[in-house]
Amino acid sequence: MHESAEDLRTLQALLDESYARAGSHLRSIWGPETRLSAREVSAALVGVQVLDLATVTARMEPRVAPVDGLFFRGRFWFGSAESSLRFRNIRKNAAVSGAVTRGTETFLVIDADTMLAFKRR
Repeated sequence: MHESAEDLRTLQALLDESYARAGSHLRSIWGPETRLSAREVSAALVGVQVLDLATVTARMEPRVAPVDGLFFRGRFWFGSAESSLRFRNIRKNAAVSGAVTRGTETFLVIDADTMLAFKRR
């Protein structure tokens, strides 16, 4: 785990704000008892993760493909080839979303403004 105390505070605020904005349907499935804290998220995401990264094309067509994601200092980092279609899409529209899924045990969804993390207990 590489997150500082400030990173954890910032991440916890994002998790709390995101959950507060979540719709009733999501909260009926993933209740408060399943939420992960910033510390738990950071501990669960040590090392390279398979991040299903969603982008959109210039014609607003969705594209999702896995990338190697590294959770470091409370944020996801990923790479691709400079000439890749993925980076071309991101350059034109930086709105991306991602998900880390591991069967049904852990569920994490992220985008530029939201992070939701849950664990079945």
